[in-house]
Amino acid sequence: MARDFYGYGRWSAPYWFIGLEQGGTDNHRRAQAFKELQSDGLCDCKKFHIEIGVTDLHGENAKVQKTWGRLMMTLMSFLGTKENLLSYQREEWGMVNGKTCVIELSGLAAAGLHIEVDRRSYLAERIDFISRKLRENRPQLAVMYGFTRQNDFETIAGCGLVRGGVVENQGTLFVYTNHPTHRLLGNNDEAWRKLGLLARAGFNKIDSRSSLVEGLNRGISTIIAAEKHLALGSGELNRELWLSLASLLRSYTAVHGLHNGIEAAIDANPHRITAMNGARWLHLERQSSAVAWTRENGTSGVLELTDHGRLRSPEGEEEMDMAAEAWARELMQ
Repeated sequence: MARDFYGYGRWSAPYWFIGLEQGGTDNHRRAQAFKELQSDGLCDCKKFHIEIGVTDLHGENAKVQKTWGRLMMTLMSFLGTKENLLSYQREEWGMVNGKTCVIELSGLAAAGLHIEVDRRSYLAERIDFISRKLRENRPQLAVMYGFTRQNDFETIAGCGLVRGGVVENQGTLFVYTNHPTHRLLGNNDEAWRKLGLLARAGFNKIDSRSSLVEGLNRGISTIIAAEKHLALGSGELNRELWLSLASLLRSYTAVHGLHNGIEAAIDANPHRITAMNGARWLHLERQSSAVAWTRENGTSGVLELTDHGRLRSPEGEEEMDMAAEAWARELMQ
């Protein structure tokens, strides 16, 4: 079981959740259930827990499991569906016919990271197996949680990860966050919902590459640039885009600050935007479509707002939401 038990659901599911290890103590009983129920390293979550005698997750008196609850909040926010955590846990979470793959780096359960179990003997083999399954199935979303194992998660993702942020690689959105029960983020349900909204904005951007709805990839109100640029004068269009940039900075700094419990101060008017987080700051100043930016470390540059809601530099054009997210990530580190 330490080598071959990965978790619940199905590898072909569109939504993956990868943690450190399962909670629990009776690995002998779990091993017996795994032997009876497993297929390619996975079990049906409901059948597995019934088999080991755990009745408070799927029965009539079930309660939302704390870790799963926060992860389901993120998923439902990402999907834009009504939040019904208990029903989803009972009938869909980690089911073989469902849409989630809920797996762990370690095959053994433990009551906490302080409990000694064999977490290392098969780790490299398991990471390689999960990586191959991910490449074969390419889920839309993969939420990885636990800041103590960033290198392992990055090996699986095949790219660098951003703490509290979203990264896309080969069509999969990777959300990297702390554990749902961690004191900084775990007690804030709204933080997990906002994490799903951030992921949804990233998914809309990927989807828009083949979509007729071009404005989806800009989040918030920059859609007006694609839909109304013929009707707006250049001055009005630049003002609308400028307001959208300020909104994007507010949203992304809020999300990136959740993990540390900090907020940035955003001050905006029709010609200036200032974002501050302690000693870190970003100052933007607009003259018509020209945007001059300055950072606290003395770096600076000039960009141009385009009619399609992008920022143009000598190196090329970048979507405005991507530029805002990068600035916010640097400010909130």
